[in-house]
Amino acid sequence: TVLRDACAVCPHGGGWRLLTPHLTLEGGTCVKWVQQAWLPQVLWLDAQGLHPRAWRELASGLQRRDPCAPRMQLLSLDLRNSRLQGAAGAVASVLRNCQCLRNLNLSRTRLRDDGAEEIARGLVDEFRTGRSRPHDALRFLALDENGLTAASGPALAFAALAVPTLQELVLARNKLGDETAEVVAQALHRAGPAQECGGAALLRLDLSENMLTTDGLAALARSIGPHGCLQSLDVGGNDRVGIGLHPQSEFAVEVSEGLREAQSLQALHLWRCGLTDRGAGIIIDAKPPNLQLFNLAANPFSQEMKNHILR
Repeated sequence: TVLRDACAVCPHGGGWRLLTPHLTLEGGTCVKWVQQAWLPQVLWLDAQGLHPRAWRELASGLQRRDPCAPRMQLLSLDLRNSRLQGAAGAVASVLRNCQCLRNLNLSRTRLRDDGAEEIARGLVDEFRTGRSRPHDALRFLALDENGLTAASGPALAFAALAVPTLQELVLARNKLGDETAEVVAQALHRAGPAQECGGAALLRLDLSENMLTTDGLAALARSIGPHGCLQSLDVGGNDRVGIGLHPQSEFAVEVSEGLREAQSLQALHLWRCGLTDRGAGIIIDAKPPNLQLFNLAANPFSQEMKNHILR
């Protein structure tokens, strides 16, 4: 009885529920655990690889339909590898109900553009009224490997700008392209220094393996200085970035000027970007003043350039 009283709660409606701050769910046992655990007190929820029925059961438990029900205390929700196609609306509803949520991992969940747009709307708008009310706790959002294209780029950029607490945005291994890099850069530029005007507090942006070219890199480089907060930028795995980066290129000037003004940047990832010796030279000469990590791996450099980099 003592153990039950310490580890369980009896909500109105009868029946004991398990109290646990860290809950791990699997597809085969998800329904049982959702029925047995007291979800309002769960802080960290690991629910990777859920099938559609398991996700529907979990989503139902996380959505507060009764205004008198206890407030959800959830801080972290990991749904990696779950099959969420066609179910993004429920994810967005959970976002609105879990106002304490800091980390949301939706990697490889088959959202596609429509799903990503619903998530972005859920971060910004209140469902019941339709009024703008940005989520004021979320710090980390991962949407990598979801088949996203430039169609969802504007919504993602707007959400990155509108959510004042968002610090890390992972969009790797999609097909977002230069168009999305441009709208994200514009959003960061409009936000201005976050500490001065309440703009986006984004510290880390991952657009690796997204079919970017030199144009996309130049747009992002131009935005880092005016934004004043971005500390880590990953555009690795975009092997067309190096094609237009040579001394005679207009992009070379834009990238150089942007990086020199990027006072906040501490980590720059340009791995496997098709950079030649000349392209690498441009970036090395324009290295941001506070850069601590400079990743140029898997580029076709000459041995002479490799030796120069390692000095």
